[in-house]
Amino acid sequence: MKRFFTIIVALAISGICYASEPYTAYCTLRGEEAMSNPGSLVGKIEIDYGQKTKHKNYLTDSTGQRLEFESMVEAMNYMAGYGWSLHDSYTTIKRMPIENRQLDRVVVVWVLKKEVASSAEITEGLASSSLDYLAY
Repeated sequence: MKRFFTIIVALAISGICYASEPYTAYCTLRGEEAMSNPGSLVGKIEIDYGQKTKHKNYLTDSTGQRLEFESMVEAMNYMAGYGWSLHDSYTTIKRMPIENRQLDRVVVVWVLKKEVASSAEITEGLASSSLDYLAY
């Protein structure tokens, strides 16, 4: 019986140690800039934790109002306060033909990373418009 109890305790301890081993989680911040006015954001900055949603996801305050950032750097500073750091970035061009003219936008995407021990830590302290859709 003592041997059985020792095995059970050893398995429980190894399970706890395995469950709390840190790993790297990623998310993206996506903003659009008008090509005619570089550096100025058009609309809100979207965030993507890798969840499946049918709509865009934005950072919000505790009342559900979307947070507005003047620049991608301001949004990054906000995310850094929650432990996120810049991993990579890239840009693309979004073509928008409107009324026989082209309103091109630069889409800026920053990939962020954070060391976490559980999926609950990914969004810890953050609120966004579709966190209720997250399923890890």
